Amino acid sequence: MFEKIVYFVDSTIVLAWIRSPARSFKAFVSTRIGEIQSNSDPAEWKHIPGEENVADDVSRGIPAQGLLQRWKSGPEFLKRPEEEWPQTAPTTDKREVNLEKRKTPVINAVTAKQEVIDYTKFSSWRKLVRVTAWILRLGRKVHERRVTNENGEANKHGTVSPDDLCKAELYWIRHAQRELHSKITNGELKQFSPFVDSEGIIRVGGRLNKALVTYDCKHPAMLPYKHWISLLITRHTHQHGHSGIAATTAKVRRKYWILRAHNLAKKVKYECVFCRMTEHKLESQLMGDLPKQRVAPQTPPFYYSSCDYFGPFLVKVGRNKTTKHYAVLFTCLNTLAVHLELAVDYSTMSFMQVLRRFFSIRGCPRFMLSDNGTQLVGAARELREMLRGWT
Repeated sequence: MFEKIVYFVDSTIVLAWIRSPARSFKAFVSTRIGEIQSNSDPAEWKHIPGEENVADDVSRGIPAQGLLQRWKSGPEFLKRPEEEWPQTAPTTDKREVNLEKRKTPVINAVTAKQEVIDYTKFSSWRKLVRVTAWILRLGRKVHERRVTNENGEANKHGTVSPDDLCKAELYWIRHAQRELHSKITNGELKQFSPFVDSEGIIRVGGRLNKALVTYDCKHPAMLPYKHWISLLITRHTHQHGHSGIAATTAKVRRKYWILRAHNLAKKVKYECVFCRMTEHKLESQLMGDLPKQRVAPQTPPFYYSSCDYFGPFLVKVGRNKTTKHYAVLFTCLNTLAVHLELAVDYSTMSFMQVLRRFFSIRGCPRFMLSDNGTQLVGAARELREMLRGWT
């Protein structure tokens, strides 16, 4: 019966593997290390220097006579007491030891903090405040084991008090104002003179401290434009009367100062189904058919024309003198082609000259349409008198 068994190995890497958990290595090394650890105690394994390892003598090419000495009787330190055996092993290269270890995937657990109530799931400001009041009331009940009202008496009716609703409202106002702190620090909202009151609410400053109105009206709570709470408050205010954009904005600012509140009220007004149902329906009327001169096919440009004046334009006629000139617009009723001429004044004779230039370039149209301008009516009378004298 053996009193003690000692195993020697000259590899510091293998010794480090044996003294480590087998499951931390790859399959090949893990199987063999597990078999060694199941048949022996890792504490029984010791390190032997390479020059003292008798098992390596054969591979070193020694003569056969040399095998009769150390090969047969073992290393010399075995004949001495165990305290004189080699005790310290050389330092092991950790990179070589870890070369056969399993690559454990690193998993980062990220804990996202979520609100107890998802306010984006609510479409009513009143409902969100009441649900929040119930949950805050439940939290206080769990903490204090009883629900008390403002006077310290037990609330036996199981209903939320006005104080609970006020606390729930302030809770969401503080939540919506989180993104305003960085803007105030950067000085982006300094025109509102913002300040933080004793309840942690950012309010608008000003010069209305002596006004005979409520504190909320003098210093309304500031809210960002794109927050869902701002939309719920504006929608809640608009539903009480379905007033216009300016009136809705004014009602909201009695208690809250929403940035770009006018645009938000305009959006709520546009999306309101009731306002769309009750708004005035504009009468629509189909336009009459186009006159035949507008749809005459296969006619040359300006065969059917119209003319009109526009201006005046200041034209410099001397060093220190300017006069008014007018532009005459001729339009083809079929092709919508445009011809421009310049009239020196607003008289009939000037229009006759413009008309002569137009005829010389575009030809004489069959039909000319115009309004009842004085110079145009006078030109029509002059042309009729000229035609009356022809034979």
